[in-house]
Amino acid sequence: MDSNTPKDTDGAPENDGGFQVHDRRVSQADESSTNEAPEEVVAAEEPTPTPEEKTQAEPPAPSRFSRLIASLHMTALYHLGLVPGPQGEKPTPNLAMARENIDILLELKEKTRGNLTEPEAALMSQAVQDLQHHFVQAAMSTPPENTNQGGPGSP
Repeated sequence: MDSNTPKDTDGAPENDGGFQVHDRRVSQADESSTNEAPEEVVAAEEPTPTPEEKTQAEPPAPSRFSRLIASLHMTALYHLGLVPGPQGEKPTPNLAMARENIDILLELKEKTRGNLTEPEAALMSQAVQDLQHHFVQAAMSTPPENTNQGGPGSP
C-alpha cells in the first residue's frame, strides 16, 4: 500500500465510492478483554425445539401417496368433464379414461388396505366415493356419442 493513499478513520484505505471491505473479525487481544460477552450471548439464545415440539407446531406435509391419490382424483374429474384443462378449456367427457382412473384408485385401495395412515385411508375412501358418484351422474347425462367409451385407438 502506498503511504500517500488517504486513510479512513478506522485506518483502512479510503475508497472512491466503490466497493469497501471492513474486517470485523476480533483479534486475540480484543477477545481476551471481552470474554464475558460470548457467555451473555449464549445465555440469551433460545433453546432448540425438540422434534416433538416441531411436529406439534407445523402441520405435516402431504405424503407422496396422498399427492398420488389427489392426482388420480383430479385426472378422473378432468375426464368426467368436471374440471377445466391446463389452459382453462372445457374438456370433452371421456368416461373410459375416467373409469380407468377410478379402477386404479380402487386397486390401490385394495392393495394398501391396512398399510395406510388414517388420513391417507380417509382421503382414499373419499376420493373413490366422490368419483363413483360423479361417474354415475356423468354416465346418465352424457349422450353416447360424447363419451369416447371406446378408449384409446377407437375412432
